[in-house]
Amino acid sequence: MTFRVLDANLDRAAEGLRVPEDVARFSLNDTPLTERVRVLRRRVRGVGQPVNTQLMSARDAGGDVGAGAEPMGRATLGDVVNANAKRVQERLGVLEELAQLPSSLGPAHAFQEARFEMYALGKRMMFCLAHQEARKNISGLYVIIDTDFLKGRDDSQVCRQVLNGGARVVQLRDKARDKGVLLPICQDMAAQCAAAGGVFLVNDHLDLVLASGAQGLHVGQTDILVPLARHLLPVDSLLGVSAKTRAQSLTAQRGWGRLCGRGGHVSNHFQSGSGNKRARGSARDQGCRITAGGGYRRHQQG
Repeated sequence: MTFRVLDANLDRAAEGLRVPEDVARFSLNDTPLTERVRVLRRRVRGVGQPVNTQLMSARDAGGDVGAGAEPMGRATLGDVVNANAKRVQERLGVLEELAQLPSSLGPAHAFQEARFEMYALGKRMMFCLAHQEARKNISGLYVIIDTDFLKGRDDSQVCRQVLNGGARVVQLRDKARDKGVLLPICQDMAAQCAAAGGVFLVNDHLDLVLASGAQGLHVGQTDILVPLARHLLPVDSLLGVSAKTRAQSLTAQRGWGRLCGRGGHVSNHFQSGSGNKRARGSARDQGCRITAGGGYRRHQQG
């Protein structure tokens, strides 16, 4: 058994895990995710405990011929987390191979399980960080462009008008036209929203989201299942879900939905009361953005 190699890889794996653990704890404020990373870090640290004396004796930092490598720059916190997740995965892979030698520290499958756990944690971390950043743009006026109500007006022109008017989130809802017709419209709207620093969502059609460069998808309770949609969407895409009850909101959150739309909030007057309070409480519980949807009539202006 090469204790020096074991020591280096155990230390670097644990050091790499400390980065996502602290990001989950102090940046994301995500208690379950923090605990998952902490448990994995302690598992990795615990492997070396029975032979800690031999590991420490084999350590020779001054004689490390690979020390002093030039550090790589990181542009975002996500880059830092991703780099350290890969660092952990690589170290666990080395430990998995070494575990196949006689007199190893433990069975190879234990390191393999830890490596696959890190794959899942890395993806979850990147998802949470991407959504933390994207949710900053989910504020202010959220406009749904429903083609049934445009009365012949051009979709892209209406999108431009609402963005110029201060909207920061635009959602296209079209349940009639062919997707071949909708794709260039979605591409144009996505580009407009990106240029304005806004967010563009497509209602129902996941394939149009993927093909157009839209930032997210919005689905209802009878559309594609939220976990399946989340699996098919890029990790940095937003996923909105219509939810009229706390139970529906919780179900959406478990499927990694991060926008919960409460419909019917505006009819002849702005509504308030227990329904909205429950919705806000549900959103706070889950780290979700909540949006209130409904009609707005001309006589309500001012």
